[in-house]
Amino acid sequence: MKNRVLLPCLCLILFLCQFVRAGGVLAADDTAALIVVVSVDQFAYEYLERFRAGFDPHGIINRCRRDGAWFTNCHHRHGVTTTGPGHSVQLTGAYPETSGIVDNDWFDRATGQDVYCVADPQVKTVGPANGHQPVSPRNLLVDTLGDRLKIVTDGRSKVFGIGAKDRAAILMAGHAADGAFFMNGRCQWITSSFYRDELPAYLRSWNGSDVAARYSGKTWDLLYDRSHYQHPKHEDSFAEHPSRSTADFPHKTHEAGSRDFFHDLLESPYGSEITLEAARLIIADEQLGKDEFPDLLAINLTPNDYIGHAYGPESLEVEDMTYRTDRMLGEFVDFINERLEGRHWIFVLTADHGVTPIPELAARWKLAAKRNPFIVDKNHRPGPASQMLEAYLRRMLGVTESEPSLVQAFTDTQVYLREDHAALKGTKFLEAQRYTRDWLLSRECVAAAVTREQCLSGGATGRTDAMLRRSFHPRRSGDVLYALEPFYIEGNSPAAHGQPWECDTHVPLLAISFGNASADNRVVPGRFYRRVSPASIAPTLASLLRITPPAGCVEDPLVEVLPKRTLATGATDSTAGK
Repeated sequence: MKNRVLLPCLCLILFLCQFVRAGGVLAADDTAALIVVVSVDQFAYEYLERFRAGFDPHGIINRCRRDGAWFTNCHHRHGVTTTGPGHSVQLTGAYPETSGIVDNDWFDRATGQDVYCVADPQVKTVGPANGHQPVSPRNLLVDTLGDRLKIVTDGRSKVFGIGAKDRAAILMAGHAADGAFFMNGRCQWITSSFYRDELPAYLRSWNGSDVAARYSGKTWDLLYDRSHYQHPKHEDSFAEHPSRSTADFPHKTHEAGSRDFFHDLLESPYGSEITLEAARLIIADEQLGKDEFPDLLAINLTPNDYIGHAYGPESLEVEDMTYRTDRMLGEFVDFINERLEGRHWIFVLTADHGVTPIPELAARWKLAAKRNPFIVDKNHRPGPASQMLEAYLRRMLGVTESEPSLVQAFTDTQVYLREDHAALKGTKFLEAQRYTRDWLLSRECVAAAVTREQCLSGGATGRTDAMLRRSFHPRRSGDVLYALEPFYIEGNSPAAHGQPWECDTHVPLLAISFGNASADNRVVPGRFYRRVSPASIAPTLASLLRITPPAGCVEDPLVEVLPKRTLATGATDSTAGK
């Protein structure tokens, strides 16, 4: 009798031990052990179609095409499409209006200086700083998916971010990460005291290795035979001007010891090789995906951006780098599959923004295109546009005093008015906003403009106006935000980005499950055509992990990729074990 009672009790205990998770809710044991999100910097969706015939059968693009979820119409929905905002969106599900990351830098009225999006004077650089300013996620006003995992699992999930750019690694990893690693000016890995007091041993060892010996004087030539490429047979380098290299293949890095050597690494495929090498070290040494608590690794591949800026999206260099990125990520996936030995894990590929073509090249085809239509002064000294706007506002408002100016700063995305100016009291401040908007819209290079008043009152309702509103934060943004016409850019790089147009907003969104898992936990494969946003990555992964999304998330999950059990039950804070 005793045995007949004891045996069912033991079975029940074993059953509960197998399925109870940190939140005390039952769940299947093949939920993803690891999430890897790769954001390729300046990776336009159109590359996936234009270079379709050239991708490696074993690369990540064709694997996702065959077995993964493929969104053809993924667009960033904020208007200022620069690196900082693009990376902040992906794993928070929040736009700059909530996250506060309105640009890579923003003007601070109180100091009259720019604020870098991840600058933090309260912390120290950990590792060989080499002049790198102290940084942290403190300016990010919302949490990330990794932060959410940390909360739910009581810190037992491991979360890391890595990329050459500090803002990319930090804004994807979040506040509670075990580490966010980025490069100094000599391509050595460093981090912030916000996360830890010293670099892990494996990165200290990597920094001590002789990277210079491996890449000194190394030549970047084409990956494939010339006939493999979609680019015209004659290499047209019109309007390309890489900062430290030749315009045509082959490109040779400078010798180690040269001041240009480390820049060459990041304007070549070698920067991505280095980043993925470090990512492998994190996975192996931190034992990601090896226990019952799901882990997260966010990776940024920076060189695509440097190459795109230097050579332009129509270049042979961008095509070759796209093929190399595809192949490198395919090999990286093979490494993880081998490490995890059949355990289920999920891979996501996206980008922080696309790219606007070289204006001079667009003009070749009779498109309206222009470089530096405003010639904005980066130090906020009054430039020609600022001076013209100042004169216009004074005339419209009847201001005669010579000092101070009404226009405090005129950047390449917005105008800051001097809100404490005696002539802008009460309704005059609103009038000045409207006059500024109307003056901007009267310029042939400006396509859209919205005022602070419109953003706060909900008056910016058209598609482009709404995108600018999502880039507006009341404490960090100016008083009028504007967008240039397509193919108009500020800056001296051959190609640029930052505007709310198709070429800058349209990015890949691919997801795929690897390893052994039931249909109830795998990413549902397919090709999907509705318009979606990279901000949906965070709530989608949260649903797959059965946790609630980050607090600032405003997008819905991508229901197309969610298995039926997720759609039926919804997400709960029950992740943390198998």
